[in-house]
Amino acid sequence: MRPIRIVAAFATLVFASALAAPSVGAFDEAAKTGKTGFYTIPDEASSPGAVCRYENNPGKLYDETNKVSSRKMWTHGPWAQKSWVGHRIIVKKRRSSSQPWRTAWKSPITKKRANDVEVATFYGKRFSTPENHKMQYRVVVKLTYYKRGSKTNVAGRVRGAIEVYKHKIVGSAPYTFGTEGGPGGRCKKRFWSVP
Repeated sequence: MRPIRIVAAFATLVFASALAAPSVGAFDEAAKTGKTGFYTIPDEASSPGAVCRYENNPGKLYDETNKVSSRKMWTHGPWAQKSWVGHRIIVKKRRSSSQPWRTAWKSPITKKRANDVEVATFYGKRFSTPENHKMQYRVVVKLTYYKRGSKTNVAGRVRGAIEVYKHKIVGSAPYTFGTEGGPGGRCKKRFWSVP
């Protein structure tokens, strides 16, 4: 367990950074094709779209990323009749901001039925990072809408990146959040430095 003074100092830093934090973005829809339904993907300061969990390494200089998790999301189907909707989480990785993102992991596709009134609820997925990695991670969401009466013929797709991340040390209360392009807009390999 970390000494109380370090946790208290960190909590003060977190509080100060939250006050100075810029207004945050939301889910970044990168592509939308065909027939799709209305969706809700929580992705703002009050409800971050992803959580970065870090190992608590007492006595070490830093805490390493341990798990990357997406949050629960909902979508309507595109028609009045129920149809199938697919949900997949893709975790991307890169070593530094000068490198392109590459796929580290894809969740299985989960399919549920929805229509223009009733929603399909998809629960978060979790990716465990390898030990001693040197990567940054980010979460991409993919929703696939299938044609009426089919579970395989695609009617439309939505794909985009989560922009707001909650960074948390396992077993400790303090956390920070950030937006893409600003501090913390991805799962960094290390937790914020503690004074």
